[in-house]
Amino acid sequence: MLVIAATSMAAAANTDLDINPSPIGPDSQFYGVQIGVQNAFVDWGIIDPGGVVHQRASDAYLAAQRNDTAAVNRSIAAMNQVAAVASGTEETRLQSAQAVLEAVQGQVPDEAQPGIETAINTVIEAQNRFPADVPDRIPDERPATGVAG
Repeated sequence: MLVIAATSMAAAANTDLDINPSPIGPDSQFYGVQIGVQNAFVDWGIIDPGGVVHQRASDAYLAAQRNDTAAVNRSIAAMNQVAAVASGTEETRLQSAQAVLEAVQGQVPDEAQPGIETAINTVIEAQNRFPADVPDRIPDERPATGVAG
């Protein structure tokens, strides 16, 4: 696990982007557990959704660098869930997430472009959302990513 984190940090150091990956990457069998815990913490107000959105966009970026489309799919689907409850109050983290997603867009195959575009638009919508318009909980359904696997 430490080797994976070191590799992720080394990959992140090679960019000008603000890359902040999850402790457990989307290629891990434990990623779903991490998503569940983080989503609960977001719902309970323990962690801010903007930071989680940025973290999952960073996961997608690192997965795209490894040409792991399935991991990109998992990251984007998980990110879209949390972006549904983010608002403009987390603007800095959401702007960082948008920049990371725009970098991912240049790394994925053509058939993956619609899913990345949807993710970027979801983050932009979150940046423009007023706190009063944020749902109380993360949606239960997993949104489609449109990213081919």
